[in-house]
Amino acid sequence: MDHSEDARFVLITNRVLVVLKIAAFLVFVVGGPLAIWFTGRLTPSPLGFQEPTHSELISTLFTGAALILGMLAIVIAGLAIWGYVAIKKEASQIATSSAKREIERYMKRSGTHQEISEIIEKLAAPVLADLQAAAQMPTAYQQDDKEPEITVKTVGKSYPKGKEA
Repeated sequence: MDHSEDARFVLITNRVLVVLKIAAFLVFVVGGPLAIWFTGRLTPSPLGFQEPTHSELISTLFTGAALILGMLAIVIAGLAIWGYVAIKKEASQIATSSAKREIERYMKRSGTHQEISEIIEKLAAPVLADLQAAAQMPTAYQQDDKEPEITVKTVGKSYPKGKEA
């Protein structure tokens, strides 16, 4: 097999996996509840079983609606967080690209390059002088290779031991 046949095989395999995932989703999400409903309708009811009243059906309906709304709220919160991150990233990219575009447009104006060069030289001259002076400092204050003398002095007054205050 050459590379084109490998790529085609992988593409076909991926398509088959997508179709199988969709089929599994439909079987478990749609087919499962339908099978439970049909099975419940086909089995005979036990003796003494009473049909649910309207208030019981309504309370069950409202409980299901509350659960669905709760899940929907969680999904919306997740989408809101994801959307915020996406909007923040997109805004950053737009700001960066527009700033680059404006800088390039400003730099292409006539005389701008010379003006910027003069400003940079004017601002960089004192910094360059300081750096050159700092580069000469180690040679001006070279020390000998001998160890520095360390003197130990005490601070405060020492008290005799054994006396209690």
